[in-house]
Parts: sequence; structure tokens; C-alpha cells
Amino acid sequence: LVAAQVALSLCLLIAAGLFLRMALVAANTDFGFRADDTVLAELDSRLGGLDQAQSLGVYAQIEERLAALPGVQSASIGAIVPMGMISMSRSIQRAGVNPPPGSKPSTPEAGQAFGAPWNAIGASYFDAMGVSVLQGRTFTQAESFGTGAPLVAIIDETLARKLWPDGSALGQRIQWVADDGAKEPGPPMEVVGLVSATRNGLFEREPRGAVYVPFGQGFKSNVFFHVRPAGPTDGLEASVRRELRAAAPGQLRDSHSDFLVAELDRLNLPVRPLGIVRDDLDSLAASLRSGLEGADVLLCCGGVSMGEADFLAPALARLGFATLFHGVAIQPGKPLLVAHRAAAGGAQLVFGLPGNPASV
Repeated sequence: LVAAQVALSLCLLIAAGLFLRMALVAANTDFGFRADDTVLAELDSRLGGLDQAQSLGVYAQIEERLAALPGVQSASIGAIVPMGMISMSRSIQRAGVNPPPGSKPSTPEAGQAFGAPWNAIGASYFDAMGVSVLQGRTFTQAESFGTGAPLVAIIDETLARKLWPDGSALGQRIQWVADDGAKEPGPPMEVVGLVSATRNGLFEREPRGAVYVPFGQGFKSNVFFHVRPAGPTDGLEASVRRELRAAAPGQLRDSHSDFLVAELDRLNLPVRPLGIVRDDLDSLAASLRSGLEGADVLLCCGGVSMGEADFLAPALARLGFATLFHGVAIQPGKPLLVAHRAAAGGAQLVFGLPGNPASV
């Protein structure tokens, strides 16, 4: 038993040492972009039932509102976060070069393709991320959120050297290509800008090269907004949340309804789903009033914590409910709320569940 404890302790010490070493490496590595003081916000338009055209309109409005906030230097949309949990990578080659299937070209002139991470971004992305534009231009607003503009791309200096080692990449054309060569290459994209290289992984010794396309050209419903302040960040996070709620109401992750409906159906209990409600006291009170008509029990998910947009408790108080308890001594699940009020033939109960799926 003692030997096993010693062995386990040594394993933990080795793991802790490796973790510390990697943390020091990360802290002293130049990844080619600046994330310090940047406020990051994530949205998914699918949660509000928006299609691509509607999403592009909402996202363009959000980017404009965030950029106009006092104390903001720049704000931009991006499909992924550098060094984040999700990455996107595709093979890219010079346009107009189509080597035979199964061949393995060894030069860019012959059609050699290079694997490169890519991102779909807005016009001010490089300013927001602290990436230098070396040649050419960034994307226009029309390119960033349009769908009918000519296809354009920006590549970094590393990929430019790979594709055109003896010349300039600016003004040239590139195309996506399938790794196995089985599919036709994508349509050509004009290279309108060159930017400094960035690393997209902790263990990358050298940048691999990267491709950036306008967000409208590489649309994703789940997006991130990068907001770079011009000075102190006091109050900026609250301002960003306020603008997001104003421009895109109802973007709440519905993490529980399918599970809860299935469980109640299994118990042969009648269920009437009410959908997503805006983070607004009046809207929430009106939805609660409607949902309580003819109901004995109402289950609510989210809005029960202590944030500035958690309105369930005051909305229930407005409707005459008395809180039995609000908060339990467990984590996760601490903000649980239970309230009741007298009703014809008995009482009505409301259970306020945390929005975190792990809490339910």
C-alpha cells in the first residue's frame, strides 16, 4: 500500500511539473496575436431560429454597435478563437493548377497543396487581434457580411512564401482543394492582403500558414466577437452584454427542454413547452403569466442567478408568488429557486432551474 501511494505521488508530481513547464512555455511564447485585455463574446444565431441571411444582418449590427462603444478601439467577428477548442483547417493551392488525381506534386507551380488553418472574419479582425497587415488591404464591410461579392482572401506571410517562394502573393489567386484530390477544387479567390504569421497551437514550433476569408464567404452560425479596448476595461464587459441583448434578443442556449419534456412524458404528465424568452423583466413576466394559465407546475431554466439579467425572482414576485427558497448549498446547482402562490383549487408551484446543464 505504501509503495502504491509513493508511486501515485510521483505520478502526480511529474504531471504537475509537466503542466507547470507547459504553462511557462505558453507564457513566454509569441503566438503572433494579442489577447490581453480583449473581451470575447460568443453567440449562436441558430438558437434564435435565424437563417443565414438574417444572421448576417444581426451580426453586422452587433459588430457595428460594439465598435461604437465608448473606449473601444476595434471590434470584429470571427468564426473561431485562436488557440481555442475548435479549429478549422483545409488544403490550399494556387488557383488554375489541377494535377491529375493520385499525383503528388512537389512544387507550388505543379499544384502542391498546403494544409492551413483558416478563419472567417470581419473587416477589423486584425486590428482587434493585434495582427499586422503587411501588404494590401483588409476586407470591406460589404465583403464581410455580403454573399454576392467577388471571392477574396487574405493569407499570412508564411503561406505566401510557401505558395510563391520567388514572387509576391498579392493579387494572385488561390483555391481550396480536397486532400485526396477526389473532388473538384473550389472557386478561385483573389489574395487582397498579406498579414503577419500567427501560431494556432501550443506545440507549433513554426507558424503553418493561415487563410482568412470574409465572414459572409465562410459563414458559421456560432461566432465570436473580439472587442479590443482603447484603454481601461472597467465596465466594458457589462456594456458588451447590454449591446448583445439589444441587438440579438433571445439568444439563450436551450440546454434542458428536450430532456425535461422526455422525462415528464415518461411519467405520463401533460407538458406544454413555452420556448425561449427574452432577458427582459416585462417579457418574462408576460410569458410566465401566459404559461401559468391552467398549469399546476411551471419549470423555468435560467435567469435564477444574481446577474443583472436574471429576472425570474422579481418576475414571480410581480405575479404574487412567494419564494420558498432561493439557493441551495451544492455546486453546481446553487441558484435553484422554488416559489408558490395560492390558486383556484390549490396552489401553483414554480421551479427555477439553473441554465447550466450540469446543474440539472
